[in-house]
Amino acid sequence: GYRFNEKLAWHVVHCIENFCQHSKGKWAGQPFELLPWQQEDLVYPLFGWVGEDGRRRFRTTYIEIPKKQGKSALASALGLYGLIFDGEPGAEIYSLGSDKDQAKIVHNEAINMVNASEQLKDGLKVNKTTSAIAYPATNSTYKALSGSGRGKQGLNIHFAIADELHEGKDDKLWHALRYGFG
Repeated sequence: GYRFNEKLAWHVVHCIENFCQHSKGKWAGQPFELLPWQQEDLVYPLFGWVGEDGRRRFRTTYIEIPKKQGKSALASALGLYGLIFDGEPGAEIYSLGSDKDQAKIVHNEAINMVNASEQLKDGLKVNKTTSAIAYPATNSTYKALSGSGRGKQGLNIHFAIADELHEGKDDKLWHALRYGFG
């Protein structure tokens, strides 16, 4: 009952490559060009496979990427895609980690991408106090949260990135995430 919709998969690639920029190192200020493995092994399968009702086939994925391979930048770009281009009114996007500092690694990279792009800056609002990224056009937000499962049961998650999930003290965050996706 599932089919691959190349147009949906390509939309993710197009949005990331046309709106996101790197913010660190030798690539700072350069457009985010997905590497072939990022496009073919991650983006296409996750966003291209849909059921007859249009819902994605894969709603949860676990990915391990070695250090210094662009994991945080890729996760940030995907989070921004979920916030802006996924078409979900009131979307709640979260970066989570084993603690607040870990969660902020991916989230701060997303903020840096927003600040580096005139196109993204025009439509998004970054609250420097709370580090939340808001997309007023759809009443959507992107926030960083600590890795504790405590207090996460009430979330209405559209898209979440759990960085270094294996470093958590227990599996409460994982269960809260599953519950939050409903």
